[in-house]
Amino acid sequence: VEIWDVDNEWHQELVIHGSKDWSVETLAWCQNRLFTAGLNGVISEWNLVDLSPRIEVDSYGGAVWHLAVRPGRQQIAAACEDGCIRLFNVLADGLQYAKCLTSQSSARVLSVSFHADGYWMVAGGVDGMVRLWNVDEGTVMRRITLGQVHKEDVLVWSLAVLQDLTVVCGDSAGRIQLWDGRHGALLQVLLDFFWQSTVKLECVLRLQYTSIFFLSFSPSPFLSLSP
Repeated sequence: VEIWDVDNEWHQELVIHGSKDWSVETLAWCQNRLFTAGLNGVISEWNLVDLSPRIEVDSYGGAVWHLAVRPGRQQIAAACEDGCIRLFNVLADGLQYAKCLTSQSSARVLSVSFHADGYWMVAGGVDGMVRLWNVDEGTVMRRITLGQVHKEDVLVWSLAVLQDLTVVCGDSAGRIQLWDGRHGALLQVLLDFFWQSTVKLECVLRLQYTSIFFLSFSPSPFLSLSP
């Protein structure tokens, strides 16, 4: 894990070295505290002074593929191997298991993201489906199916929820899809350029699309770039 100071000409501040038995599939910041998780099914908080684990908590659901911080609450959601999303309270002395959100599917959950109000959450997995959750009630309010590519379900690797409840999905077919979260209607599809250019060849190259592993949005509608 590398920690960078982006305000100081991208200066590398810290490096937490790994080991052969440790993987980092996801990380999250909560109250200036760093949490990581991976294939060993352990959620770790790191001491940024001596670069050692401060606490380690079992996910209770196997490998953790994604962590997300719930806005307005001291909670972290973990997308787990067993198809569930588990919420943990962030306390001064560690993490406390809060609740488990489970649907009728046991498909591995790969991504999770909260709406800014912390009330809604979306989760996606290996079954090519995105579920919109009412977190407080623990119920699925909407199911969105991304469909198949080459007769196989796509993997929903990344998610984001906009203020108007537009759900943005990045998948293993190199697509970014925008959905109306309230009604489940598809709004727009953006294709990865490499996938879009090779699929037209109608040959074996069309299988070589790239995955969209991470999505991030600027909090401002205006972006400024400088050399």
